[in-house]
Amino acid sequence: MTILSLNGRKFVVGLRWQALKSSVHYMREARQFGKDHGMDIVVIREGLVTQGGFVSKKSGVTKEMYSAASVLTDVLGPSWLAAFRLDDDRYYLVAADKSAVIPDSDIIGSEDRIRSRMMELNSMFEFSDDQIVAPEDWSFAGVEKPLDSLLTAQNVKKKHRLKQLTFGLSKKEWFRYSTAAILLGAVGIGAWTYFEYERRADQARRAALEAARRAELARLDEDQRRQIASSALTRPWTLKPRPSEMLSLCEGAIYSLPITIGGWVFEASQCTASKLDATYKRTTGSTNVDFQREFAQVFPGASVAYSVKDDTEASFSITMHMPAGGDDLERLQAGMRDMFVAHFQRVDHTIKADKIASQVITPAFLPNGMPWPKDAPAPVPSWNTYAFVFESAGRPSTTMAGLPDDGIRVAIVEATFKEGDASFSWKTVGEIYGLQ
Repeated sequence: MTILSLNGRKFVVGLRWQALKSSVHYMREARQFGKDHGMDIVVIREGLVTQGGFVSKKSGVTKEMYSAASVLTDVLGPSWLAAFRLDDDRYYLVAADKSAVIPDSDIIGSEDRIRSRMMELNSMFEFSDDQIVAPEDWSFAGVEKPLDSLLTAQNVKKKHRLKQLTFGLSKKEWFRYSTAAILLGAVGIGAWTYFEYERRADQARRAALEAARRAELARLDEDQRRQIASSALTRPWTLKPRPSEMLSLCEGAIYSLPITIGGWVFEASQCTASKLDATYKRTTGSTNVDFQREFAQVFPGASVAYSVKDDTEASFSITMHMPAGGDDLERLQAGMRDMFVAHFQRVDHTIKADKIASQVITPAFLPNGMPWPKDAPAPVPSWNTYAFVFESAGRPSTTMAGLPDDGIRVAIVEATFKEGDASFSWKTVGEIYGLQ
C-alpha cells in the first residue's frame, strides 16, 4: 500500500478490490469482509458490479484520503489500462473493466514488474489503443498522461474518499432506525398507516430491485459461461513467449556468457522463459578463489549468486523476462505436426514429435476481472498437442527459420560447449498445437 500526494490531496494505491454480491446490503457485506480479513477502511464503487476497495488503518491511511483507482475509473471511462511514471523509477499500474477496478491491478512497482503485468492484462482483456495509457518510450499502444493531470480537485468527489468500517450498525444506520422508531411512537394511527404504506412501497421497490438484480446475475452467469468457454487464459500457449522471441532472447543470453571465469570453463546452459542456468567446470591450475574474483567482476554488486559443487563445478542462475505470446487459437491449423516435421525432413534433420494429452489451465480470474467460479471446470481442449525435441549443431533459431510462430512454443533451450572445436551443441524442447 502506497500514499501519493498530488494537487494538495493524498491518494491511496494498493487497495484490495473485492466484488460485493448484494446491491442493497453491500455495506453489511463489506463490514463482514473487513472483519474476516482484518481491514477497517473501505471505498465503495457502485455500478453494474458493486465493489469495495479495502485496507487496514494500520497501513497509515486516514478517512481524509482518496482512492486513486476510484477517481481514475470515473475519469478514464468504463474500460481502460493505464501505467503512469512516478518518481524514483517507480510506475503505477491500474486497470478497469465495465467501470470496476480489475483485482490485482492497483499496484506500484518497478518498470519490469509493471510492464509484465500490463502485458498480461492486455492479453486477458484485449484493450483497444484508445483505452490504453502508457509511457511513450515503452513503445506500447495508447498515449502517455501525467497522473497529476487526472487526479485533480475537479475530478475528486466525496464518493472517492475512504471511510471507516464499523462492525455492527453504522452511525447513519443507527440514526435512520432510531428516527423511524421515534416517529412511529409519537404519531397516531394515521401516521402508522402512512408509514405502513411507505414500508410496503419500499418493500415493493426492494423486491423489484432484487428481481432486477437476480435477472442481471442470471445474465452475468450466462456471460461467465461464455467467457469460460472462450477464455484465452485456459490455453497453455497464451502466456508463453512466442518461439522467435524466446529463441532470440535465450541465444543472446547464452552467447553473452563468458567462455571462462577465473580459468573455469563454460560447460552447459539451460534457458527457459523465466531463467537462464549456467555451469562451469574447473580446469587444472584454476582455483575457487580465481573463480570468485572474476565472477564478482562479471556480476558486480552480488547481483547474481553462485554455488560450487565438489570444488569442481560452479553454477548460477539469471532471471529472464519474456513477453507473453498471446492467443493463437484462431490461427491454429489442422495438420500442424506434419507441417512442422516436414520442415525438418526437407533438410534430413532428425526430429521427434509425439502426441501428448492436451492440457488446459484454470486461471484465478475471468477475462472481465471477476474470480473464476469455484465449481466451473475449464473448457475441454479443442486442439491436439505434440511434444517435440531436436538437437542441432547450429543455433535453434536457424534450424527453425521459416516456421510460423502460431501454434508453436519453445519451452527449453540447452547449449553444451565443446572444447575441441570451441563450438556449441544445442537441444531444443517445446510443444506444437494444432486443430483436431
